[in-house]
Amino acid sequence: MMRIPQTMAMTWTYLVCLLAGGVLITLSIAGDGDGIPDVDGASGIAEGGHPAVLFSTSFWSFSLAGFGLCGLLLQLFEGTTDTRFNLPIALLLGIGLGWCASFALRFLARRDANTVVLASDLIGLEATVTLPLGEDQRGFVETFVRGSLVRRAARSASGHFDRGQKVVILRSEGNTLIVDSLDMAS
Repeated sequence: MMRIPQTMAMTWTYLVCLLAGGVLITLSIAGDGDGIPDVDGASGIAEGGHPAVLFSTSFWSFSLAGFGLCGLLLQLFEGTTDTRFNLPIALLLGIGLGWCASFALRFLARRDANTVVLASDLIGLEATVTLPLGEDQRGFVETFVRGSLVRRAARSASGHFDRGQKVVILRSEGNTLIVDSLDMAS
């Protein structure tokens, strides 16, 4: 039976771990992502479900890739093939990378980007009349809210407003905004 030198075996171990971690990371990017099966309403670690990092796909993916990459780089740049030094360092860095990546992805998954503009968000904002409006005549106003230009139907609380006039949004009645002049609002 042929015996493989320990340094060659460790090089192959590092390489296989790097490739396995890279494949898992690639599949996570291409697929639905991280998580464990939904057993009792928890949607996985990415949504703050099961807190055990050991059940996280991202932990194992980044740990394997980090362990393999670190081990290969230590052998390449350090010039040492002594596994007494390389193996513990590669293990610690791999586990640390997996833990950090798992919690970073968990934190990012919890962030909620909400760009929905509700009628209550518009009240008190200054708007520009884009289609003339009056008390009995619906027109349109435009305003900026949450970084977006919003155009809504509007009616006047008092008087007639021509295109280009500045108004303030007082309230919402259904899908129609009630506006008044800037002078009257102050």
